[in-house]
Amino acid sequence: MTSPRERAERWLLTSGIYVLDKNDPNYGGVYSYYNWNTKSYELVYSEGTGYAISMLKYLHSFSKDEALTELATASGDWLGRVCERNGGVIAMGMQDGRDVREAYAFDNGICCKGLLDLYALTGNRKYLEYAERVADWLVDRALNENGSVKPVLNVESGTFYEDESIWYKVGGSFHSKIGMSLLQLHSINRSGKLRNAAMKMCEWALGQQEPDGSFCANRARKSVNLHFHCYTVEALLYAYASQRSRELLGAVERAVEWLARAQEVDGGFWLWRHESMWKRRKASYVVAQAVRIFLTLHALNRRDELVEAARKAAGFLVSMQVTGGDRRTAGGFFEEGIPRYALAARQGRRVTSWATMFAIHALSLLENRESADFAQAVGGLF
Repeated sequence: MTSPRERAERWLLTSGIYVLDKNDPNYGGVYSYYNWNTKSYELVYSEGTGYAISMLKYLHSFSKDEALTELATASGDWLGRVCERNGGVIAMGMQDGRDVREAYAFDNGICCKGLLDLYALTGNRKYLEYAERVADWLVDRALNENGSVKPVLNVESGTFYEDESIWYKVGGSFHSKIGMSLLQLHSINRSGKLRNAAMKMCEWALGQQEPDGSFCANRARKSVNLHFHCYTVEALLYAYASQRSRELLGAVERAVEWLARAQEVDGGFWLWRHESMWKRRKASYVVAQAVRIFLTLHALNRRDELVEAARKAAGFLVSMQVTGGDRRTAGGFFEEGIPRYALAARQGRRVTSWATMFAIHALSLLENRESADFAQAVGGLF
């Protein structure tokens, strides 16, 4: 019998969510999600494609299957074409055959890391060069002097903007995750500029931490979005592995303690804390991120309670895997579960690529928790 992780991997590679037709102009790209209502795949997603490359590199470290390298290469080539079309920045993706004319700084950080992971996997310098172009754009254009980040570029006008009515279009501590790609590139070319930019982002993020250990969604809101809280913790874990700063580790430990307190009895997590009840929902990607964070910190300090928290979260996580349907859905992970009438819960109608990738990584970390050291655990984060 196949495991939840194996079923998720099969869904990702056979469902159609990953564009595998070599005659398709989006060959190598990854759709954001499958919409169960419309029976369609929607948005060939740059960020999701960046995650996919990093995940394939991670899987390759176990199997040495060169088919994974071939697919990762196709994804890197797709990102490279998007980068070329937009003058060195990677726009959000393709919708209905057209480029989405917005470029998110966060997405570019994820794509930059994917390209660096592909360079590590293949040794092909063109992926390093693409990553360098994106990193230059992030440092020279998107980074503010104080370490905060301009969130969104209008590709048509060449101007950045914020929109406080949409929580992910405002600068926040979660943008520190961009620093992971900058530090990874620094480890290759030893650029002090990149290291300094990454640490400036992390230092700004540290200033956003609340006394209870949490990180709020952005500068405009005091509510905590656990997805973004986890992004910040992942960034600080990676930066600690690189810089070994006590201040970074202390912030991580406070943030992880807060995360453990936020875990529900069933092992899951509400997506929002301190928000109105109608916005309360449980998200598979947050649960997967929590598993990854608990186990990565466990690899450093070997605390049994972190493994127990990860096990509980993983138990809830697999309850969000699609067990029915056809090849387009079976094995993927629902994006979110939404309470109904404050009692019964129903699943969302999106089966999401990147949520499934996070779940694959989380479940793999749980399987291999005793053999992985801290450097391996951090190096596998994406």
